[in-house]
Amino acid sequence: MRTTVQTESGSFRFIILLIVAMGACFWMGGQGVYTALKNRQPTPMAYQALSKGPPSCHWLILTNCELHVGNSAYLIRKSKYDAAGDGRITEAYVPIHSPGQSSDERCYAVMATKDAAILSLLDEMRHTKSPTAAAEFFDKHAKQMVVKRDVAGLVRFGVEEHSSEHSKLAGLRGNLAPDFIILNEGETPQLGTSVALLLLGFLIVGGLVFMFKANQEPTTE
Repeated sequence: MRTTVQTESGSFRFIILLIVAMGACFWMGGQGVYTALKNRQPTPMAYQALSKGPPSCHWLILTNCELHVGNSAYLIRKSKYDAAGDGRITEAYVPIHSPGQSSDERCYAVMATKDAAILSLLDEMRHTKSPTAAAEFFDKHAKQMVVKRDVAGLVRFGVEEHSSEHSKLAGLRGNLAPDFIILNEGETPQLGTSVALLLLGFLIVGGLVFMFKANQEPTTE
């Protein structure tokens, strides 16, 4: 009896897992296909245009940008095997401004990046423990703290956008516009991967239907 109950419980958990995976495949795959079909080419847009509201397109080349690297927020991942360690930076959120703007002025976009050079720079900055060390750091890396260049990538929305992420960034940087965008640096639409996720979702549906039919016990009068 106990074996039967455990087997049924395990089967139920497996079915729930398949349903969750199916939903994720349809959601992520559907959004990816939508993004790829709607954004055949990247849309150039001057950074100042964001002051009029978020763009309708999702694949952007933001021009006339100034990255304030020194004011970045970042994610830190800590290993459970090194509880005493201070972790490592895995992603940075760099405020974007127009050239010549101060860091206190309204910010309409943040660049999400995993660029190794930026992460290394921010990691070095967070380990400056004294005013003297901080002054030496900024003297050494002054040209890397404020960078003028275009930023290309995908705007986070839908399944990739997390309300908590926006809230945390807004809390860290009070000058962010209420409708600021997060631009994933270097990302492009992936039609093939998205279609594959949709197909996987349909395969899971087929598997669930097969399992349901296989578990139906034949009845006889």
